[in-house]
Amino acid sequence: MSFLNWTGNPFVDSGIAAILEHCRKKAPEEIDVDDLSKMSMLLRQVYVTAQWKKAFHSIFTGNCKLLQNAYKTDERRHKEFFGLLDQLLAGVEIAGETGDCIACGRRDRHKRKTKTDIPLTGSGKSRGFFSYAVAGADYCETCAFATQCSPLTYYACGKLAMLHSTSPKIMRYWAKRPLANIYEQMARDEFTGCFNEGYTNPQNALFHIAQNLVLEHREQWGKEYATIRLYHFTNYLQGPELDIYDLPTPVFCFLFEVQSHSRLKDWQAIVRRGYYFLDKKNHKQITYPTDGKSEDDYKNKDNRVYVNLLAGKSILPYFLNIQTRTAYGDYSLLTVYIKEILAMDEKRIDTVKRVADEIARFIQQSPKGKTRLQNLEGADKLHEFCNVLRHISRERIALRPQEPLFTLDEFAQQLFPEGALTFRETRYLILFRLYEQLHDWLVAEGLAEDQTDDVTLGTDDSELAIG
Repeated sequence: MSFLNWTGNPFVDSGIAAILEHCRKKAPEEIDVDDLSKMSMLLRQVYVTAQWKKAFHSIFTGNCKLLQNAYKTDERRHKEFFGLLDQLLAGVEIAGETGDCIACGRRDRHKRKTKTDIPLTGSGKSRGFFSYAVAGADYCETCAFATQCSPLTYYACGKLAMLHSTSPKIMRYWAKRPLANIYEQMARDEFTGCFNEGYTNPQNALFHIAQNLVLEHREQWGKEYATIRLYHFTNYLQGPELDIYDLPTPVFCFLFEVQSHSRLKDWQAIVRRGYYFLDKKNHKQITYPTDGKSEDDYKNKDNRVYVNLLAGKSILPYFLNIQTRTAYGDYSLLTVYIKEILAMDEKRIDTVKRVADEIARFIQQSPKGKTRLQNLEGADKLHEFCNVLRHISRERIALRPQEPLFTLDEFAQQLFPEGALTFRETRYLILFRLYEQLHDWLVAEGLAEDQTDDVTLGTDDSELAIG
């Protein structure tokens, strides 16, 4: 028997996470009435401050009792708000087997709630928003109280951001940071509202939060199979808005693996290549120059690496620069990406690597090596790329290799298992390995030029689909 359980409702679950952190409990089932009363005392101390009341205009709207213009004094507003908390606490019930609450499904609602009590649930007068055109949404008092606690975990990000995950560990660990910020505010007696790290770009903020979770909590996140969703919203009376950003399990696992990789700094350089600005004159998105600047200068610029990872598009173009013949990181770093995100199997990874290494030897040893490198870089279609491989295979015979460049099975099943659909990723993988293996030779031959590291986006290469 318990009062609270994870529900899948982001507002309720965020409130539960705040209660767990403040009351030092590990699971919702451990929360008791004393914990809820303790939480009520914290809300009474925090929410009545000027900065938190300002935030409430975007959370529970101007009709919230704490903001009601009908009450002329703060004392009256506070009294009404405290009365609401007492009313919800009085209605808290042990979870049953069934109920009509749309959050927990284990208790019945006492009174239907609107956006004054539960953000983004619509207005009582706008009945068309609700099921069966009833006036309000069916939340039980227990879940409604948990929702009152949820702002403690919100993140100031232009609008407001709320983190939700399928992983209870992530919910608990995330709550530690905004709650710690609140305790600091209380210690200084200087309240600043929701946790704010200066982010206004929600996608960048989502990756910042996820990476901090990985760094600060040494869990085996790869086995957690967690997804993270960021709700970027405002419940402001004149214009409620909501955008949702999902960080899929493979991306979270990739972030976990890359944070402990020996080439982490190279991954960070790849991410910096993703920041861009719009060249309005030429209608192009150009890499934003981050050299010599602090992260605060560019952290809110759009980042195509993050955008593509969230949208299920490839970021292979950011691991190399074809114009300067530069590879960022090494094949072991690239392997983390192609295993976790592209779900490429070991056999295919090894085959592509071996073929690229053989081509690298050919380029160094053959009189036509430099030409074939240019041909590989310029091949924009599958048949063009295959034709270059055919020329290399034939010309390589003069070097008397012990094995063919690849077998028919390797060509069909490993290099291009889905034909044109996998052509571009194979091309990028081979070119990456060539630049990595031939770096010193390319520099010595004057073939690796020091050019501006611009990435022109919006082409087919930047829109490679994953899967």
